[in-house]
Amino acid sequence: MGTKKPWLLCLAVVAIAAVLLTASAKKSADVTQLQIGVKYKPESCTLQAHKGDKIKVHYRVSI
Repeated sequence: MGTKKPWLLCLAVVAIAAVLLTASAKKSADVTQLQIGVKYKPESCTLQAHKGDKIKVHYRVSI
Protein backbone atom coordinates (compact mmCIF):
# COMPACT_ATOMS: atom_id res chain seq x y z
CA MET A 1 0.00 0.00 0.00
CA GLY A 2 2.62 2.54 1.03
CA THR A 3 1.81 6.23 0.82
CA LYS A 4 0.30 6.17 -2.66
CA LYS A 5 -3.36 5.62 -1.71
CA PRO A 6 -4.07 6.25 1.99
CA TRP A 7 -7.59 7.39 1.08
CA LEU A 8 -8.34 3.87 -0.16
CA LEU A 9 -7.55 2.44 3.27
CA CYS A 10 -9.74 5.08 4.94
CA LEU A 11 -12.58 4.32 2.54
CA ALA A 12 -12.31 0.60 3.25
CA VAL A 13 -12.37 1.18 7.03
CA VAL A 14 -15.43 3.43 6.75
CA ALA A 15 -17.23 0.90 4.53
CA ILE A 16 -16.53 -1.97 6.93
CA ALA A 17 -17.67 0.12 9.90
CA ALA A 18 -20.91 1.01 8.10
CA VAL A 19 -21.65 -2.64 7.34
CA LEU A 20 -20.98 -3.69 10.95
CA LEU A 21 -23.13 -0.90 12.36
CA THR A 22 -25.99 -1.77 10.03
CA ALA A 23 -25.84 -5.44 11.02
CA SER A 24 -25.77 -4.49 14.70
CA ALA A 25 -28.77 -2.17 14.30
CA LYS A 26 -30.79 -4.93 12.64
CA LYS A 27 -30.07 -7.33 15.52
CA SER A 28 -31.10 -4.79 18.16
CA ALA A 29 -34.28 -3.98 16.22
CA ASP A 30 -35.37 -7.61 16.67
CA VAL A 31 -35.63 -7.11 20.44
CA THR A 32 -39.17 -5.98 21.23
CA GLN A 33 -39.22 -6.10 25.03
CA LEU A 34 -36.69 -5.67 27.82
CA GLN A 35 -36.60 -8.63 30.18
CA ILE A 36 -35.30 -8.24 33.73
CA GLY A 37 -35.15 -11.14 36.15
CA VAL A 38 -33.40 -12.58 39.18
CA LYS A 39 -30.72 -15.15 38.31
CA TYR A 40 -29.86 -16.05 41.91
CA LYS A 41 -31.41 -15.02 45.20
CA PRO A 42 -29.81 -16.16 48.48
CA GLU A 43 -32.01 -17.62 51.22
CA SER A 44 -31.22 -14.79 53.60
CA CYS A 45 -29.47 -11.48 53.09
CA THR A 46 -28.78 -9.10 55.97
CA LEU A 47 -27.81 -6.16 53.75
CA GLN A 48 -30.40 -4.83 51.31
CA ALA A 49 -30.47 -1.73 49.13
CA HIS A 50 -33.18 0.85 49.79
CA LYS A 51 -34.55 3.78 47.81
CA GLY A 52 -31.86 6.44 47.46
CA ASP A 53 -28.93 4.08 48.14
CA LYS A 54 -26.00 4.09 45.74
CA ILE A 55 -24.98 0.65 44.56
CA LYS A 56 -22.22 -0.69 42.33
CA VAL A 57 -23.14 -3.38 39.80
CA HIS A 58 -20.75 -5.52 37.78
CA TYR A 59 -22.14 -7.36 34.77
CA ARG A 60 -20.86 -9.16 31.71
CA VAL A 61 -22.38 -8.84 28.26
CA SER A 62 -21.94 -11.27 25.40
CA ILE A 63 -23.28 -11.19 21.90
